Amino acid sequence: GDTDDSWAAGLGIGWGGAAAGIGTIDMSGGKLTVTKGRFGMGMTSACVGTLNMSGGTIDVQSHNFTAGYSWGGYAAVNMTGGQINVSGWLEASATPDATCYIHLDGGTLAINGSMALQATGILDITDGTMTFSSNQIGTVDAAIAAGTLIAYNGNLRAQINRDFGVTTAGKTTVTASISDLALPWNPSPSHGTGGLPRLTTMAWAPGDGAVSHNVYLGT
Repeated sequence: GDTDDSWAAGLGIGWGGAAAGIGTIDMSGGKLTVTKGRFGMGMTSACVGTLNMSGGTIDVQSHNFTAGYSWGGYAAVNMTGGQINVSGWLEASATPDATCYIHLDGGTLAINGSMALQATGILDITDGTMTFSSNQIGTVDAAIAAGTLIAYNGNLRAQINRDFGVTTAGKTTVTASISDLALPWNPSPSHGTGGLPRLTTMAWAPGDGAVSHNVYLGT
């Protein structure tokens, strides 16, 4: 069903003080609206906040979506469908002493601001989509270089695709793709390499489960 949250501090899952707090939201439909403050998960040591989302919509109307808030908290986001709209930033984690793992396996994470991914926070994209309402290519590339934005659990045959204004005018769109795992990969020399000696050793990494591969040479 639809839920309005008007608590000034926002909505917290796994939000503890002196005692541990463990909280989970399972969402498959409807709408959850946070009108004030952040949507936060995992604050304080031994506190765990989990969001399992397969459908519906979450609107964070005035603040950030924070997975792993601070002081040793942990957050997990398992998203296979639905949409999360964030008026502020994506924080994952908000501080280096908190940890989080966001699985974007479907659905859309739409962020109006930017994102801050700590070294203790991982955003893993498979079949989901992340968008920003401005040019955030530099932010996305920095997260990829830092290893905090990955695709398909860090599989070397996966890649992160990002563009500004191509998929959607005025927006940065981030998706992931992966090659056919049965095909050979990581060729040596790399594809398109020219000016090689006549006697050059060629090699490939085998596809998953492959016993052998056929190699065709042409000019």
